[in-house]
Parts: sequence; structure tokens; C-alpha cells
Amino acid sequence: MKLGVCTGGGDCAGLNAVLRSLVLCARTRGDTTIIGIMEGINGLAANPPRHQILFSPAGDGLGGHNGLKGLDEFVLDTLLTLGGTYLTTSNAGNPFRDAREGAAYRADVLRGYKSLGLDGLIVIGGDGTHCIAAELRESGIQVIGIPKTIDNDYVDSELAVGFTSAVDVATEALMRVNSSGASHGRVMVVEVMGRNAGYIALHSGIASGADVILLPERPFSRENLAEHLKTKVLSRKNHALVVCAEGARAGSEGLKYRVSASGTRQLGGIAEVVATFLHGALKYDTRSSVLGHIQRGSQPDPVDRILAARFATRAMRLAHEKKFGSMVVLRKGEVEVTAYPDARSRGGSAARCLDPNDPTIIAAQDMGVYCGEA
Repeated sequence: MKLGVCTGGGDCAGLNAVLRSLVLCARTRGDTTIIGIMEGINGLAANPPRHQILFSPAGDGLGGHNGLKGLDEFVLDTLLTLGGTYLTTSNAGNPFRDAREGAAYRADVLRGYKSLGLDGLIVIGGDGTHCIAAELRESGIQVIGIPKTIDNDYVDSELAVGFTSAVDVATEALMRVNSSGASHGRVMVVEVMGRNAGYIALHSGIASGADVILLPERPFSRENLAEHLKTKVLSRKNHALVVCAEGARAGSEGLKYRVSASGTRQLGGIAEVVATFLHGALKYDTRSSVLGHIQRGSQPDPVDRILAARFATRAMRLAHEKKFGSMVVLRKGEVEVTAYPDARSRGGSAARCLDPNDPTIIAAQDMGVYCGEA
């Protein structure tokens, strides 16, 4: 069997651990070639396809030392703890939003898939990546999916590769910022990732001892925010830590955007808005920080390494059982298999958001943390 594998969308910790587990499975079986597709699914659309052999058993005609070709042992070992993605990735958007572009893209990907002689494609990505792959299934491409996203908002899985590592990084950064705030008597406002879902903000906020956690799912009141800090926090100590998901907003106000160095409009800026408001409302020295891509770039923590192994090994079993059109997910702590998503029914965006009354939010409130308005 010859399987392709690609990583799509934003990078995160744990992707390389998935690749390593897939290679180890193939090596253990001894009858499977693993071909890494570079730059996400887009690598298949290139002519010729951009790819690298990750593992090939002897005698399949691919050559190499002693009939083998693929990653050497040093690289394979390194993948377990290496951040980012060895295969590189792309998050340039969904080509199927335009009918003509989508038709051309479909033809190019199918050509690349056939030219490599693939029996199936393991796609590691978030909802956007899997919606693109769902469109390609109609062309006969056999797909198995693995969820990854630092936002933890893949709709069908309670945990995705990359989330716990991002929380670990964000928590460490928040604790460092908080100690600086305590030293100078400041209100520190830190922005973390999370457009529609506030999982990173909520979990890292609790883990770092934040006084305020602002979430996309619970718009906050400027007045209540200031009052909480004034009467419940700064009346007891000389500093405060405010954590904002990038998609947080006050009341009916819109989302905040900034222009990147390359001139593109990107979500973000709520931390500076909140810090400016609090400085005026509280007459307190305030500072704002944006963690940004720091949250993506790290070694995977043990939870992500284990999750990567569980997802990858189940995906390989599905491939050899020819159960394509499947997705591996985590539910109630167990790896389960669901049908691959239907791009049309999901509309390209099916974020799993926090329930405004999620038990973890309630736990934070019970400890005196302001989490916006339900």
C-alpha cells in the first residue's frame, strides 16, 4: 500500500509526532510506503507533485540504500519533539470558493495523486483543511482525517493535536508577564489566539492565575470589567492579569483587526484596546502584549505526543482496513471514528465553541475571575 500524508492550515506542535508515528507503523508492518506531501494539499496540485518519501519497504521499486528509502533514524527520532511541520504547510484559503478555480485545483490535485500512485491520503488539519479535502473526495481521492488546531475548535473532537502544547506555552508566558506586573504594580493585558473559540484563553488563564479572562463566546461589559478590577482585584493587590482571546469583544462592538507587516488585514488588537480603556478607567499603569505565533512554535508536550500516536496508529489501521472517508476523533477520552466531514453541510466553518456556561468557565467565576457576560 502507498499512502500520502500532508499537514494543512496553520502549524502547531505535535504535527511531526504524527508523522513519526505513521512512519513507525509503516515500518512495523513492512508493507506500506509513506509519501509526505509538501505544503499541504497544494503539494499534490504542483506539477510534478512536491513530495518526499518518508518510508519505503524494500522491493517497491523506489530504490535507496539496501532497497530502503526515507527518513534516517536521527531525523525520525527528532520528529517526536520537533515543533512545526517537517512537511511544511499552507493556509492560503479554500480554492473551492470560486467555481472555476476549484475545478482547476481539483484536476491538478487528482493528477498529482494518480502520478504518485497513492492508495489513500491522510490529511492532518483543522476544519478548513478538511473541508477542502472533502471536496476532493468526490474526485475519487481516498481520504482519512486527523484533527489538529491550537484553538481546539474542531467540531467533532474534544481534543485536537496542538492544543495542549499551545496552552502550555501561553501559560508560561502569562506567568512571566504577571510577575513583571507584580514588580511594577501594573495591569497587564495579554492577547492569545482564538477567533471564535476561547479555549486557549480560558485554560491558560486559569493555569496562570489570571484575574480576568475575556472570551469570544461571552462579550464583556467595559463597565463591569473596570468595576471588577477596581473592587475585587486592585483593592487586594497592586497588579492584575487580564487574558484576552483575539476574538473577544465588548458588548455589541465588532472584532478588532490590525494590518500586518505584509499589508494583510488580520484579526487582533483587542489587548491594546482593553489596556487603553483600563488605563483611563482605573488611572493605573497598564501594558499590553500579544503572544501571536509564539503559541504555535514549541516542542509538543507529552499530551500532544501521546495524542499524535493514538490518532496516527488508528488512522493507519483504517487505511489498511480500506475504511477511507473516515475521521479519527477523541470523545470522552477515547479515540473514535466518524464519517469524514461533508464540505457542503459544514459550509467551510464549523468551529466548536465554548458553551457560555461551560463548567470550566463556572469554575473560573467561582474563584473570582471575571469572564464576561453570559
